[in-house]
Amino acid sequence: MPNILLASKTTVPQTGKQIIERERLNAILLQSTAKLIVVQAPAGYGKTTFLSSWFQQT
Repeated sequence: MPNILLASKTTVPQTGKQIIERERLNAILLQSTAKLIVVQAPAGYGKTTFLSSWFQQT
């Protein structure tokens, strides 16, 4: 069985125009010097949206 990477798991999703700005979380990520950051929240809380918007800002 070949190993196939799905494009949805290897590309950064586009963010919409109407997203909630999470200034406190942005500040935490910008100040961090950690090599690994784990974002944990229940499904539907905007983890992927937040991280993709943060990635596009940096």
